Amino acid sequence: MPFSSVLGASSVIKPGVCTSTTRPTVPYDGQLIYETDTDLLLVYEGASWQTVKTSSGPTFKANLSAGTSVTQSSVMPFNVATINVGNCYDTSNYRFTAPVSGNYMFGGMIRLDAELTYIHLIVRINGTNANDSGDLPALIGSGGSGAGFTAGGWTYMKQLTAGQYLDFLIHWQSGGPYSLHQQSYYYGYLVR
Repeated sequence: MPFSSVLGASSVIKPGVCTSTTRPTVPYDGQLIYETDTDLLLVYEGASWQTVKTSSGPTFKANLSAGTSVTQSSVMPFNVATINVGNCYDTSNYRFTAPVSGNYMFGGMIRLDAELTYIHLIVRINGTNANDSGDLPALIGSGGSGAGFTAGGWTYMKQLTAGQYLDFLIHWQSGGPYSLHQQSYYYGYLVR
């Protein structure tokens, strides 16, 4: 008699299938699991879960549903995730959370509808300003071009451990609030 007939089809346990919060509590070396909420395949090695390298790791791209007013040193409010492999970007708090330890690349394009001398981003990791350690991922300037806006692209690489979250604050010399244009976007992915 098949196992499912004894227990009933709805009672069958799927070994190795769990979520990031329901991982096995006493794993063994070599145990393999698949997390349905992060879309990650993990193997237990020694004292921790390690990601099995797959062709598509944590990746996201976020943008604005519409242009929005931002104030000095506010979190960049990208509220639409057009790509979100691994559910690593949260559109409610605008944070990227690293599902696995590794080197991550971030980038994007910022457009403020104001002619400014500069725009730069303040990196926060777990809510703490990382710029104090020399991290300054973008310095964008228009120099008064007469275009009516300041825009530019940026990239930033950071090593993160699993569970750390990262967000960016937008900063400029003075004034505001200004409109963050709908053309602005932000992306990130695991480099490996």
